[in-house]
Amino acid sequence: MDDRCEHEAPDPMAVLSTAYDNFMTQDDNDAQAWIGIPQRKLENEMKKIALIGMMVFLAGCTGLMQTGSISKAYEAYENQEYASTLKLITQAENISKVTPELKAELTHLKAHTFSKLGQNEKATTLFEYLKDQHKDSQYGYLAAMWLEKQ
Repeated sequence: MDDRCEHEAPDPMAVLSTAYDNFMTQDDNDAQAWIGIPQRKLENEMKKIALIGMMVFLAGCTGLMQTGSISKAYEAYENQEYASTLKLITQAENISKVTPELKAELTHLKAHTFSKLGQNEKATTLFEYLKDQHKDSQYGYLAAMWLEKQ
């Protein structure tokens, strides 16, 4: 049996909490001596870092919201809930910047939705847009195929 370690390791969170409490109770001179930065300046820098972190987090959430709207739009389309499909497509288009590829994908789904709703003029207009403006993408190709069948 190995008796080199007779006690348990300290809880890392307790150690960090104690170190933080000790640091926050020091005055400016102690903090400056400890790390070379005045405490108030350090606190301001920590606030800036926290703000930047929150902005990055929110930017990521925006992308997730857009992805979620797109997934839900496809699900609504599959369930023949066409009004919901159009609403979710609009949400996805308005959440953040839409890349040309995503614009083509959303337009393609919107065109098929209008077709299912019997609004063939709107569907045809959107398919023609895809054929002309996204001719090098899969959606331009699929739109051209749809238009040929009409």
